[in-house]
Amino acid sequence: TQPTLREWVPLSKTINVMIGRVQAMLEEKQTEIQGVREELDHDPLTGASSRSRFMRDLQRALDDPDSSHTGSVVIVHVHGLVEMNRLAGRARADDFLRAVVVTIRSRLYRFSPRQPTLGRLNGSDFGILLEDVEGSALVDWLEGVTDGLKQLHTDRVSDTECVAWIGASTYVRGETTS
Repeated sequence: TQPTLREWVPLSKTINVMIGRVQAMLEEKQTEIQGVREELDHDPLTGASSRSRFMRDLQRALDDPDSSHTGSVVIVHVHGLVEMNRLAGRARADDFLRAVVVTIRSRLYRFSPRQPTLGRLNGSDFGILLEDVEGSALVDWLEGVTDGLKQLHTDRVSDTECVAWIGASTYVRGETTS
């Protein structure tokens, strides 16, 4: 025999409650996944992008036909980090790295519409992806970063006068990361 409409009402209410609970559970899991993704995409010490995130952004800039046709990649190698860590301790070395990132990041604001990427590539190396920035704009920016990093020595955040080495190269969309 077929169930009557009256018998379906409690069942449909139960199903609706169950669907609501499953939706809430899925939304909660999605939020957790997003949090884990954010953790994986950022260096916990400095807040800079992780190496994998930086490399994905670089690959996108080189491959995506909607990205800028040209741009620049800058590598900053922090000098004396191992010695500072050994002689002054990890806390001081961590403070120094955070100061380097603040110095670099504070000079990226001028490119904000272009969404520059600052990534920590390893312990003492940082990469900066500047889409659609080259020539005199790049040189001016590099001079500002250099001045800011020199100030870290003046302010005694760094023990060495040579705070970092900086290398920069321009790229054209379609090139490879190598």
